[in-house]
Amino acid sequence: SPLTISRTTSASTTVLFVGIVTSASDPVTAVTDNGRTMTQITKRNRAGNTNYLYGILAPDNGTFNVVVTFSSGTASAGVIWFTGGDTVTGWDGGTSSDDLVEGGDPHLTVASRTNDIVLDGVTNELNFSTLTPGGSQTSQYNAGDATLRIQGSTQPGAASVSMTWTTTAFWTETGVNVRAAAAVTSDDLGTQVVRSRMREW
Repeated sequence: SPLTISRTTSASTTVLFVGIVTSASDPVTAVTDNGRTMTQITKRNRAGNTNYLYGILAPDNGTFNVVVTFSSGTASAGVIWFTGGDTVTGWDGGTSSDDLVEGGDPHLTVASRTNDIVLDGVTNELNFSTLTPGGSQTSQYNAGDATLRIQGSTQPGAASVSMTWTTTAFWTETGVNVRAAAAVTSDDLGTQVVRSRMREW
């Protein structure tokens, strides 16, 4: 059955993201927010698990559900939304990495700019213990449990932003630059977070 997460946004919310991890290889068929289709920004598969990042501009204000539909396995997800962001573009592209390609602990470099914010989502593969984010990052959500977990963090924008975590397991990481509106400062690109620990079959 789908994974359903309730969230409550305000009129100032400009963009909303969902970080998802699944126990199967690429089983997600749809992600919606209040029935509106969300955009898949990036994904990464490793060791039979898949790490996804979805986004939507101008989410409906109020209390509504984010619904993740998947065809097999289980899923965990965290939801985060921002105020003060760019209401036209919302974000720049998306990128991902994993230990098989990159080696070492989780690390991802995201092109950004001053006043923007970089968002990432990371998961251990096969060993879903809690990870420790890099010292410049702010932990935003820790969704799931020891059998299936995804964590998200943010860091203020710069020309190039390195998102790092500490783990000894296989890993995947996704990331995106969240664009600020031209007239705001980094202090105005605030965040509100739902930390979901829900898993369903």
